Amino acid sequence: NGLTGMTATDGNATNYNFQWISYTGVAYLSSNAVGSTTGAAAAMFPDDVARSFWGAPAGVSLVFELSGLTPGTAYKLDFFSGHAGGTDTTRFTLVGQNTLTGDIQSGSNLSNVLDLSGILPNSAGDIDVTISAAPGSSSLYINAFQLNEVASVPEPASLGLLAVGSLVLLVRRRRSI
Repeated sequence: NGLTGMTATDGNATNYNFQWISYTGVAYLSSNAVGSTTGAAAAMFPDDVARSFWGAPAGVSLVFELSGLTPGTAYKLDFFSGHAGGTDTTRFTLVGQNTLTGDIQSGSNLSNVLDLSGILPNSAGDIDVTISAAPGSSSLYINAFQLNEVASVPEPASLGLLAVGSLVLLVRRRRSI
């Protein structure tokens, strides 16, 4: 149902947690038997992980929460969604302080990764991820995802101070010319 205190790829402990929140309908766990490797995705995800997937028919949605994240810090999530055959497209919707949505063709995908960058956790440090079949698709798939910190976002008050400071420097520079 969940993972707490996940470890970073460098082996350091984090405060990050993963928790399944809800799903509608029936989901299944399976494995992609086509090919010995998953192509470019193998560089980002171990091949045995990339070949396994959760899938579900259209009309079902899977929702999980990432918690323990730092409010005011932007994150990037990379999703690999693929299985043998078909033309299905899976939609990922991230909700925190802002919302990001992206689609990836999961049918016959052995190498493409969806990059959703710039999601900000809500004030509690959470991001909710909803996985669904994109309109016109008959199913959804998720094989693996990776979370990376992108950058801290300055507080609005800090941005205002920066703007005032820049204006003062500009006025001083013009007076000295």
